[in-house]
Amino acid sequence: MEVILGVLLFWLPCCILVAWIAGQKRRSRLGFFLLSALLSPIIGFLAVLAVPARVPPSPKVAARAMRKCPECAEAVLNEATKCKHCGSALSPVKPPGVLKSLLWGPVAER
Repeated sequence: MEVILGVLLFWLPCCILVAWIAGQKRRSRLGFFLLSALLSPIIGFLAVLAVPARVPPSPKVAARAMRKCPECAEAVLNEATKCKHCGSALSPVKPPGVLKSLLWGPVAER
């Protein structure tokens, strides 16, 4: 009975704390909770301190959509009018609306 009470009062809250810290670092809360529950909250805490925080991609990097040049097949920006690799002229691609592309995928211009 004392062991169960010790688990409920100390072990599980420490595991929840480790899971919360992992979530703040954009890591798997469930994974670190299970790690600390099965091994030890101390091991889980050391593991969550050891892993670096995940950084979400910046909007500037995510917004830079690429396409292939029809002449040389190298990647160029959608807004490019001239290929930086082979120098061929390109027609700029107008990106579809954000809502349309999220709901229905790429939408052809009408």
